[in-house]
This record gives sequence, structure tokens and C-alpha cells, in this order.
Amino acid sequence: MDLRLRLPELLLMRVDKMAMAHSLETRVPFLDHELVSLIMSIPSDIKYRPSNPKYLLKSAAAGLLPQSILDRPKQGFGLPMSDWLLEKIKPSIQNSALLFSKESGLLEWKETKKILESRDSARIWSIYNLSAWWNYHFGKAPSI
Repeated sequence: MDLRLRLPELLLMRVDKMAMAHSLETRVPFLDHELVSLIMSIPSDIKYRPSNPKYLLKSAAAGLLPQSILDRPKQGFGLPMSDWLLEKIKPSIQNSALLFSKESGLLEWKETKKILESRDSARIWSIYNLSAWWNYHFGKAPSI
């Protein structure tokens, strides 16, 4: 089901669109048609083990990658949002959000200023998104 519906209509399309939008060339190495055909010919009980869902892939990579890599838990890719919001682009966000607060009347200026001067990156991000939305739809507050 995933091969016929979710992969082409959702995952691959998204990767392709996002990569093209940023002039990136992407590769999906595990989707080589010969590799997919080979994997599809392997019985399910060999491919999938509930206690180790990537058993086959890890077995194939054994000897090529250090065991510490093969055994490590999943880790996400996080962006340094706090650093960006609290350091790099803070002045631009503050200007945009404070102007938005004054012009829209949706947020109290003093409270907005307090939040923007705090280290609460989640709230700063929310205020910035609201000001960016306001700017896009009403053209009042400048965007960064």
C-alpha cells in the first residue's frame, strides 16, 4: 500500500517539490528499481522483526558501518531555532512584532515587548508568525 500510494503521492512528491524550491538535487538511494525488486522478493518474516524493524538494513550494513552507529537510537534533525530567535534575527523579529502589536491592536505592546525580551523562544516564534501572517494579509508590519 505504501509503495503504491503514500510513497509516490506524498513522500516523494514532497521531497521533490521542497528540493526544487531550494535548487537542491536529491537522491533516494533505496528506491533503485533493482534494489526494490530484490527487497520485494524477500519473505516478510526475514525483512521485518517487531523487536528490530530495520534488521535487514542493519545486517546489510554490518561491517560497513561501526556497530555504535548501527545500534544508536533514532535522532531527529533539529534546527537551532532558539539561537536564531534569541541571537541572529532577534532585532528584525522584535521590530516586526512590535510594529505589528502597535498597528494591529491585537496584542498589548508592553506585554509583547516583555515576551520579545525574554528567552522564551516558543512564544517569540508564535508572535513572529502572527506578525508575519498579519503582514502577508494586511501589509502592515514588515517581515524579516
